[in-house]
Amino acid sequence: MYDIVYDIFSTLTASVLFTLMFIMLYAIERKSYLLLWGLSSLCFSALLGIRLFIELSRKDSSPPLLMLSLIFISSYFLLAGVMKFLSRKHIARMTEFLALLYSLIVVLYLNIENIEITAFLVFFTSAYIYCYSGFALFMHTRKFSIGGKVAGISMLAWGLHKAYYPFIRHVEWLNSVSYHIVFILILTTASGIMLMHFEKVKKDLNERERVFRSIAEVSGDIIFIVDYMPEMKLKYVNPSVEKVTGYSVAEIFYSEELQNTFFMNYLLRARTHSYKHSSTPARSNIHETTSKSGKELILEYSSTDYYGMDGTIEKTIGYITDVTKDVLAFDTLIDRQDWYEAIFQKSTSMQMLVNAETGFIADANRPFTELYKYGIEELRDMRMDNLFISRNEAVKFWNSDSDAERPYRYKTIDRYGNLKTVLIAKTKIIFGDTQYLYVSFTDLTSEAHFQKQLRNITTLHSAILDSLHEGVMGIDDSGNIFFVNSYAQKLLGYSDIELIGRNPHECIHHDSEDGHRGIEDCPLMHFISNGEDTCSYRDFMMSKSGRVFPIESYVSFLRYYDNEKKCILIFRDITEETATQAKMVSQIQENEVLLQEVHHRVKNNLQIICSLLSLQSESLEDQKQYNYLSDSIARIKSMSLIHELLYQTQGLDVLSIKDYLEKLTFDLKYMFAVNDDITLITDIENVAISLDKAVPSGLIITELFTNAVKHAFKDKKQEKIIEVGFKQYGESYKMWLKDNGNGLLPETSFNESKSLGLTVIRSLTKQLGGEIEFVNDNGLNICITYPIS
Repeated sequence: MYDIVYDIFSTLTASVLFTLMFIMLYAIERKSYLLLWGLSSLCFSALLGIRLFIELSRKDSSPPLLMLSLIFISSYFLLAGVMKFLSRKHIARMTEFLALLYSLIVVLYLNIENIEITAFLVFFTSAYIYCYSGFALFMHTRKFSIGGKVAGISMLAWGLHKAYYPFIRHVEWLNSVSYHIVFILILTTASGIMLMHFEKVKKDLNERERVFRSIAEVSGDIIFIVDYMPEMKLKYVNPSVEKVTGYSVAEIFYSEELQNTFFMNYLLRARTHSYKHSSTPARSNIHETTSKSGKELILEYSSTDYYGMDGTIEKTIGYITDVTKDVLAFDTLIDRQDWYEAIFQKSTSMQMLVNAETGFIADANRPFTELYKYGIEELRDMRMDNLFISRNEAVKFWNSDSDAERPYRYKTIDRYGNLKTVLIAKTKIIFGDTQYLYVSFTDLTSEAHFQKQLRNITTLHSAILDSLHEGVMGIDDSGNIFFVNSYAQKLLGYSDIELIGRNPHECIHHDSEDGHRGIEDCPLMHFISNGEDTCSYRDFMMSKSGRVFPIESYVSFLRYYDNEKKCILIFRDITEETATQAKMVSQIQENEVLLQEVHHRVKNNLQIICSLLSLQSESLEDQKQYNYLSDSIARIKSMSLIHELLYQTQGLDVLSIKDYLEKLTFDLKYMFAVNDDITLITDIENVAISLDKAVPSGLIITELFTNAVKHAFKDKKQEKIIEVGFKQYGESYKMWLKDNGNGLLPETSFNESKSLGLTVIRSLTKQLGGEIEFVNDNGLNICITYPIS
């Protein structure tokens, strides 16, 4: 008993340790698969705890429902973690299926006296899940190197162990060995999972850094990374540093002085500033220096610190913007005597100057005093905070970035307490030794603001529509034009004044050559009347000059806020496209006619050659020479027949093998069967076959047929039968010729024969990439199989 208790306790200790490790990693990295694996290990630990309690209390060892449930739930969490890690879909379906299976197990447990059956079902289900998870990790995590392989093999072994465990769990000494195996599998599986996780994290970090660097390479700003471990060191700077400072990337890395000038000094000053003024979020981020050529540079810095688990800074990523031109141009404006009067006091937008150090208003222009009902002297005695509706709004203002291109929305009040919702943008400027905020206001509550925004939107939309190289026309629900863009006016020859308010069908929409078509046949009017969502069609339009041109159009409905429907017609002139298509069709038809003529002439020329050879053969006295010439005529006729069929069926390079072989074998029988005592049987499937397959196939059948006629029926008096077949099986063609003649003599070898006919057959079969099979079965059966492609 002591040994089995010690084994269970050791295994439980390892399982608990890895459970804590998975949960701690999840708390740090928030990866869902870590939590699922932690829950799987937790359920397994609970199972071992119950098992340990049973052994110590010497109770019945039959598995209670709780233990079987923990085995099942632990396997489920393991599989869910694997699917999450591999980014697999259908996790919900897997959960539903296993929930149904678990319900079945509970029903069996409660209704069947033999609990072992339920135990077998649970262990086999768990074994399958472990084997599947191990196989999936091994096959799909090869990119994660050794971790996925170790975890996959361990899970596969664990699954096999679970499969045979129900058979050995009552054998005490095998039970002890089983816990030793489980202990080892826990260590290897958890170690493999941890290694696999860390490899994936490393890969993700490398991918993020690669994306970051690819973005940084094309940025116009200087982007840099500084590491602090083990010491402060510049790790990366993008090529823009040479464009801004004149120093190359190599010069920056080789010179510690340049690194301090452009990067380290800023970070040290920023760090010191944040320590001294920890209550304020602002930090000085404008620094002056000189470029390699001695030119004055004013650089604006921005950076983000990244902290390690111990709370110390590990690295800083930042960017530097060259604001030299902006700052110097602003300083030049300040130096001009008329700047203040022209830009500030006479501006029609609301502006003010605020002392950034005291928060008091230094000055405000007339539009501002008119909106807030204060006199200029009253404003100069007020703090900026007094304008906001609450303290929170004031804090929001002072904590926001001083970036003029990013205005923020605030709630303010005027002298009489009326709410004013405004957009405020602020920029820091310096007069003498005093820093001010240059603040501009936009009133969001005024009707003038909304009208201006509406005009801007309308102008933008009109500009977009006018820039299109397609005609755009708006049609209201009564069927009249209310908008037409400039390209549509160009196509139709009308101005917008001539088209707006008119029915499009009456003025431009015509289909026939005489320019007349009833409105009931108009697809556009049909679309508007039926209220369809979208449609596209080809039609004709008539321009102001009377030119009728084909168009391709797309029509859709837009709904306004009051549910009013407007029809939008988008069309383009396809005259050139239609002409090109017609020309292409004409050329294709010409080519087809020419090819048919080629097939016809080739067939005629081959027939002439056959006729000449036939005449020549009649003058031959040597039977052997006559046979040779007859075989050649048969081969030529087989090729001639292909061109005849291509010409008759108007095909280009594909013909019906059934028509070809049936006609070929009929001609061969007529040509070689002297007494017409041969019965021809065909079993040919109607398959369309390419020309490069048909020619060799016809020549092979010709050789086999003539060979059968000449040699198969010597001294044979019963009925003579020749069968020709051709079938398609999957990705292969099967062609055969079978006779009921004398068959193949034992001493005859088709593979070694040097006769011309068999040499041609072997050569053509090799050309087709096929194989030849000879079988003696009441005659000779020759079968040739070759691939389709």
